[in-house]
Amino acid sequence: MKETTFITTHPSKDISYLINYDGENILKGLNFIEIHDIQKARQIAGFLKLHNHIDIFILSRERRIIKEIYSIFPYVRLVYEPKKPFTDIDKLTRELFNLGSFTICLDSSYANQTTIRELQKQGISVLIRVENDIEAYEATLAGADGVLGKQIEKVHIETDLYFRPFLVSHRGHQANYIENSLNAAIAAENIGAEFIELDIHMTKNNVIVVNHGPSLGENYDKDYAIKRNTFKELKQARQIFNGQPTDDHIESLIHFDKAIKDDVGFILDIKVDTKRNIRRIARMINAMKRPVYVMSFLPFAIVRINRYANRVKSGMLLSFHEKKLTVNSLLKLVHKYNLVVHPYFLHDSPKYKEALDKRMIPMVPYGLSKTDTYQVFKQGYHMVNSDSIDTLIHLPKQLMTEKYLHYTIGEYTKIILTDEKHNKLDFKAEILFGNPNGLVIDNQGITTADKAGVSYIYLTHTTEVNGEPITYTSDLITITIHEKRGDRNVDSSKSAK
Repeated sequence: MKETTFITTHPSKDISYLINYDGENILKGLNFIEIHDIQKARQIAGFLKLHNHIDIFILSRERRIIKEIYSIFPYVRLVYEPKKPFTDIDKLTRELFNLGSFTICLDSSYANQTTIRELQKQGISVLIRVENDIEAYEATLAGADGVLGKQIEKVHIETDLYFRPFLVSHRGHQANYIENSLNAAIAAENIGAEFIELDIHMTKNNVIVVNHGPSLGENYDKDYAIKRNTFKELKQARQIFNGQPTDDHIESLIHFDKAIKDDVGFILDIKVDTKRNIRRIARMINAMKRPVYVMSFLPFAIVRINRYANRVKSGMLLSFHEKKLTVNSLLKLVHKYNLVVHPYFLHDSPKYKEALDKRMIPMVPYGLSKTDTYQVFKQGYHMVNSDSIDTLIHLPKQLMTEKYLHYTIGEYTKIILTDEKHNKLDFKAEILFGNPNGLVIDNQGITTADKAGVSYIYLTHTTEVNGEPITYTSDLITITIHEKRGDRNVDSSKSAK
């Protein structure tokens, strides 16, 4: 599985948290620094530019500092820490992307699977700032990409997944319809896809249409070139499925947007790259209410969509076997253009995966066979983009339970674990820190404890994927244990946290 990255001063760190920094130690190793002074920001950005040093994280609570660093040297990893609480994730996403950042740092009150999953669905990498080991467990179990704190020992959880990776239906669900058809997209929505990947082109009269190739010959009864024909002319061609003509024809992207519910995201593979075409595509994306990712093999498509679309997560399709591709060259592009990396899975490279995982950069492999689909799922990639997601849809997206429980010694407290649809699940309980209160839990609830206090647990649920077991975890649960004295319960613990 993908492990949470720890940014700390502790020796177990993945990334060094520099509390007192200077020019010399900034350039040594993989580091993380905070800047809240505009003059210092300009000085450090200029220094990094001079040395062309891009493999570093810079955090600030000041939007103007993030903007200033990006304007001077946009190739470093910028992390924004909001000063105020937020509730509108879509608004927050726009703010982040407009700052040139795709990474956010939040306090531990946001460390729950529901919030972090929703942020990650928008393409945001999430750090949680923690003060102690309890909050480190809380952030890790919530599925945070990273944990930030002084002298925090790295936490290891024995599990496969915190929550299910996002399932992307590759060109729609094609069991009964052709790829990239509206019916295939509707079928993908009906089986439960969280995203639908669509290939888009531009017609002669500037209509954005959905089709894999530049012409209709592959799946239609007439071989019209899309860019040389109007949308009306293209609609004269009929789709062919299993060798038989149907009554269906090519559809516009706007029709897809109207037909599919807004909680289903789109991943748009852009097959055009001129400035005029990209501006038209960006205007439509900006008007959509759903999560949207854009990916392309065409570098100028990515550069231009990043300029004109204010709420889109960009992605670069590539092979790790490409000549001259180094980690540094990849990071430079990722940081400046707010990229997800879409590697060709048959060219999978442990070196690149380890480097990108440590730096909390989302990866969405493509070119998956059915067997590869299971492998990508278990390895904890950001998304699974496949023709075979129907084999994974039945699995729970995440585990739901109460985060705070009270237990009185001598009584019984039931624990309920469900999936996101409120279906009850069986579980095992893992009690942290050596179980100092002698808590006893079976697969239904709390049966006894030796003494009052506060205990911390998490629940695991094991199911199967392709005949192999796979284990999920719940959020951290805080249990306050009370002694029973006569008719009055006494809480002898000082705090629930």
